[in-house]
Amino acid sequence: CAHHLCSLRGRHCSRHTQRVTRELKPKDHGEAIALFRSQILGPVLCGVPSTDPDRLAAFFDAEARSRGLTRDDFADDPPTGGILLDLAAYVPQRCTDGEGIDADGVISWTGADARYIYVLETDSANPGVPPDRDTPMGTLWRLDVPPTGQPMASGSVVYGELAPTTSQRFPSTGAPVPLVEGRDYYLYVTLDMYVPTTRCVFTYPTD
Repeated sequence: CAHHLCSLRGRHCSRHTQRVTRELKPKDHGEAIALFRSQILGPVLCGVPSTDPDRLAAFFDAEARSRGLTRDDFADDPPTGGILLDLAAYVPQRCTDGEGIDADGVISWTGADARYIYVLETDSANPGVPPDRDTPMGTLWRLDVPPTGQPMASGSVVYGELAPTTSQRFPSTGAPVPLVEGRDYYLYVTLDMYVPTTRCVFTYPTD
């Protein structure tokens, strides 16, 4: 789904139930709930998930125009997006405490057990919102644990190998590209979606 975030400053952000109902009829139950929360119950910052980004963008543009606002009114406003923006803008630091991948391919990280494990190129974007931003360009290998599976502990995962309760999300088939000795890689490990536990750059292989 595409997330659309708007910030119509406090003086402009009264909610109009009739206008929302008339101009943007929800396609399904999920969109109806999202619209109700953001447009009627929600605060100034709103996020509306949709599979039709052009339609929602047109709606918010029309809403702004109805309030006498143009894009120039927001030119100096900082980006909005909450945790999604913070995750996207994060700059990884060097790994410490043995984090990384050793010569045997064993992956180590600090913090909680993990459901999503990424090995990426160092210039890759941070993994973000599914379905179109959770496997960014530069992903070399991604391992997922399903909701019913047991999260993986540090040291229990080998690069390119699957445990019985895991699935390889990327590459879709076959083995990932071999890691090159002396080269830097980005290790991104999350407890769950949007809950990273390790995000750091290491030189392969780690000691």
